[in-house]
Amino acid sequence: MLLLLIGFVAPARAGEPEIRVSAGFPATLLYALDAAAGERNRDAGYRAWIVDGDENPEWLRAYAARRRLWNGVGPQAREGAPSYEICAWESADLEPFVACVREALPSGDAEVAERALRAAAARLGPRWPALRRRVDRLVPPLEAALRGDGVRALLAELRASTGLAEDARLDVRVVLVAKPDSRHWFGHQWGPYMVHEVGRGDAPGPLLAAAMHEVAHLAHARSPWRASMEAAFAELGDDGLFVANAWDEAVATAFGNGLAAARLDPGFREDAQFYADPVVDALGRALYRAWREGGTRALGPALAADLVRLARAAVPAEKRTVDRHLWYATVYGKARDALLRAVRYRNAAQFLELHDDVPAGRGLPPWAARVVLATRDELAARPALLARLGVDAPALDAALDRGAAVLRPDAALFVVVARAGAELKAAARAFSKLPKLPARGWTPLPPD
Repeated sequence: MLLLLIGFVAPARAGEPEIRVSAGFPATLLYALDAAAGERNRDAGYRAWIVDGDENPEWLRAYAARRRLWNGVGPQAREGAPSYEICAWESADLEPFVACVREALPSGDAEVAERALRAAAARLGPRWPALRRRVDRLVPPLEAALRGDGVRALLAELRASTGLAEDARLDVRVVLVAKPDSRHWFGHQWGPYMVHEVGRGDAPGPLLAAAMHEVAHLAHARSPWRASMEAAFAELGDDGLFVANAWDEAVATAFGNGLAAARLDPGFREDAQFYADPVVDALGRALYRAWREGGTRALGPALAADLVRLARAAVPAEKRTVDRHLWYATVYGKARDALLRAVRYRNAAQFLELHDDVPAGRGLPPWAARVVLATRDELAARPALLARLGVDAPALDAALDRGAAVLRPDAALFVVVARAGAELKAAARAFSKLPKLPARGWTPLPPD
């Protein structure tokens, strides 16, 4: 039997967070299997731990076909994370993981998952003792620092800047996952869970900074001041729409990879990269510097205005392409799978069927873009939608006289239209590559 959960849990007194650091076989197994199945944001090196070369066994094909349907399924989804993932993070060994999956997923899916997990575990198992040593060594220093006065002070500052009560719980459940030797690195946050990949030579300092980055996201999500900040971006023009898509990451970066890193990581360098995405890196770094000079840290309209001002100086025009405004878009159209492959705006985009009303998607803020992708005939068949857009059939035909076009009837609504479905994918891609948001009214789209 493999006893593979390495962990520490600090008992939480009233108002104090639960601190937990774990590094178990199930979490690394899940990452490797998902990578082999083609899940996004997983290093290709993980695949070699599970399959050889171009090998694509039936159990892996079946897993890949069902995997994305399991996100948010099951009773544990209320914890703020998909139940399937929680099973891996909370399990000490393969057998508890499989038992949890049987409860979390419908029976047919559970069978698919179990078969793949057992096959993958047999292949990953021989590597695990060496991989385990990578994560074992980081648990003691991480748990000690997370219990220390430095983190306690940072959490107090975070509560103050997000409007949370002084005794609000900000639990920290760090899950360490062994990763292949590569420059690829991802951290993820689902509710109180902070999942971090660990390489051969990784030090505790950057992981502490990453954990504080993810805790900042948790505080932002719970902040009573978030709504006023989101509303402020909608009043700050196209620059506001641009920054709104990145503010959560940028503020978490300034806090975790800036303020927290400067205090907790002995190897911190201000000139080093804070975040992999260049826009978030530039904006987060600029905000960190502003905070050092006494700039606004509290979520709200003042911080929104500061971020827009900082972005004008820190993010060059060539980085402000339309796709950067669509991280949280709601996309309306038919054949959503094909459109998803064509557009690839971001994971956070919601894809809905075309209908006459086009509000922002579920849970999205007022600044979030709505994008309609439709052919000329699909729009013409919906007179109520045309009336909503202020367009009639002759005007539609005139706009398409020279090819695909995009209509912007209001600040956050964009209607991408082509004469035929075969042209629509190219039009969607051309729209996302525009150097800036189009003006109000019709704008011709260049050939993709």
